[in-house]
Amino acid sequence: MKIEEIGKFLQEIQHLCIDARDGFSNKYGWQKGDARWAVFNKCSSVLITIGLGLVFLERHLTQRKWWEENSTLPFTDQTIIDVSQEFEMFLRIGLIQNLMYSVESSLRVFLRSLNPSACKKGNAEFQSIFRCLLKMIDLPNHLTILDLWRNIRNVMHNNGLFMSPNGQDIVVEHKSKRYEFKVGQPISFLNTALLMELTPDMLHLIIDVVNSEKIRSQASIQEPI
Repeated sequence: MKIEEIGKFLQEIQHLCIDARDGFSNKYGWQKGDARWAVFNKCSSVLITIGLGLVFLERHLTQRKWWEENSTLPFTDQTIIDVSQEFEMFLRIGLIQNLMYSVESSLRVFLRSLNPSACKKGNAEFQSIFRCLLKMIDLPNHLTILDLWRNIRNVMHNNGLFMSPNGQDIVVEHKSKRYEFKVGQPISFLNTALLMELTPDMLHLIIDVVNSEKIRSQASIQEPI
């Protein structure tokens, strides 16, 4: 996929977020202020921002004409290439970090709504949170996408290298594919194409979580302000 196509793809996923939000709102009456409504808004905001950034990258930042009209500093063709690559990396990291923040914050709210005392009142490490929640609502099939995205996110915290608290390598199997995280090494499989493959899985996770019987049956789940 070209950069602009990736941007448009993310915007399509963003539209699916809004469609899901509105569909649940019409069916169950969830409105602004309810965490089951808000989670789609949070994810939508991330996707539209990153998607627009990628379109800007392709249409403007990679084009010499844009630099001639907007840059106040000297530049060369190599400057354009280098800055464009750095900007794409910035957007990729933004997608990884911010989509996980959106999902993680919502799953913590959902867990507290089911059991306020579970996992240190919802303040334990994220792995404990999502494992506990998905067990409660009987959605074990979504464990692998969260394990995979969580470890990818954690690599970003270590300048691109995988670090494990226990010093052990980790293998995550998701959709019949093996992803190896080796201590002290970068993850060679991480690229924009993989993120485009995994992003819809995160949306499907959210849809299944809010539509699970224990979550959807609650009269209200307040989104923290």
